[in-house]
Amino acid sequence: MLKVTYKDRSYYGGPDYVCDNCSAIFWYQERIESQSSIGQRRIVYKNCCRAGRVSLPIHRPFPPPLQDLIRFNGGPRSNAFIRLIRQYNSLFAFTSLGVDVDRSINTGNGPYVFRINGVVHHRIGSLIPVVGSRPEYAQLYIYDTVNKLHNRLNIFFAEEGDKPDPQIVSELTNMLNRINPLVKKFRMARDRLISPNAPDIAIKLIGSVKNHGDIYSLPTTSELAGLLIGGSSANTSTFDIVVEAQSSHFKHIPAIHPALMSLQYPLLFPYGDKGFHTDIKLKAVDSEALGSRETVSMMEFYCYYMHYRKHEPNPAICSGRLSQQFGVNAYSCVEANRLSFHFFNQDLLRSETYQGISDAICHGASTGKDVGIQKMLPTSFIGSKRYMQ
Repeated sequence: MLKVTYKDRSYYGGPDYVCDNCSAIFWYQERIESQSSIGQRRIVYKNCCRAGRVSLPIHRPFPPPLQDLIRFNGGPRSNAFIRLIRQYNSLFAFTSLGVDVDRSINTGNGPYVFRINGVVHHRIGSLIPVVGSRPEYAQLYIYDTVNKLHNRLNIFFAEEGDKPDPQIVSELTNMLNRINPLVKKFRMARDRLISPNAPDIAIKLIGSVKNHGDIYSLPTTSELAGLLIGGSSANTSTFDIVVEAQSSHFKHIPAIHPALMSLQYPLLFPYGDKGFHTDIKLKAVDSEALGSRETVSMMEFYCYYMHYRKHEPNPAICSGRLSQQFGVNAYSCVEANRLSFHFFNQDLLRSETYQGISDAICHGASTGKDVGIQKMLPTSFIGSKRYMQ
C-alpha cells in the first residue's frame, strides 16, 4: 500500500534477517554484498558484532516500577512518563550534560528530534553545594535528604501541566536507593557527613577496571565507585575522579570513564552497570584473525547495543526520547575519543609537513594567522575540512 500511495518512496519492509553470532536483526540492504550470496542462502552482516568478535553482556530488565512506566502501551500514566522521560532522568542524573541543544527543529510538524551543536561536556560537582547555592545533580543525594522530593521537583522548570508527577518521582527515588550501587555510595557518604565527628569524605569514581586503590568498603558488583575516608587518595589512577566534600569547581568526566553513562542516565541503567572502558577484550573467532587490536573500540561497543535483538531488553533503543539523547551522546563520545587520538598522534599523520613559516608562504599565506602549531585531522574523519574536500 505504501508503494501505491507514495510512488517515489522506497520501502524495504521489515528487518527480516538475524545475525548468526549475536542475534541482531538487520535489513537485507545492510548486508555485506561481497560476502553474501542469495543462492547459497548466506547473508552476511558484521556491523553489530564483527562476526562474533564483540560479545557484551545482556542488559537486565528494568526493575519495578520503571518496567511499568517505560511502556508504549501502558496507559495515560506511562504515556505521560514517556513524554517527559528526559526531564525525569535529569532529576536523578549525577552529572550535568553541558551541551547546546538545538530546540528550533521541534516545531510540532514531525517526530521529536534530539539535535545538539558544539562540544559535549560531562561534569560533576562536590558532595555539598557552595554556601548560598542550591543543590544540583549528585548533591541531591547528599543535601537535605529529608526534603529530597521537594528539592528534586524544585530544580524542574516547565510550563504548567508538564511537570513530573511527585508520586512517580518518589517511586523512582526508592527504586534507585534499593538497587543502584552509585546511589548507595552517595548515601553512605551522606550518613558519615551528618555524624557529629564527620571525617573528610570523598567518593572515588573508578576510572580503570583494574584499579581498586584503597576503597574503604568492599567493592560492589559494579565496581564503579568507592568511599574514601580521609579525603583524596594517593592511589588514584589517571582516569579516577575524586568527588570531594566541598569544592568550588566542577570536574570533567572523560568519555572513556566506565561510569559515565550510568552517572548521566540512571533511568536507562538503574543497576549502575559498567559502560565502555578500555579493557573489554575481543573474542577470538576461527574464521577471522584477531588482528593487532585485542580490545573492543568505543564505536564497536555502542554499535553492539544499538542493534535490536528479540526478547532482550535494550534501554539504548526502547526508551523514547531518552534513547535518542543517549544515542546522540554516545556518538559525541565516540567523536571526542577519536579527536583525542588524533590530537596525541599527530606524528602518524605527518602533520609537520603542514607547519612552519616557509610552508605557509609556499601556500600563499600573506598574514600570520595560519602560522603556528596546527592539529590535523585525516581525510577519513567524518565532517572534517579535508573529508569534505
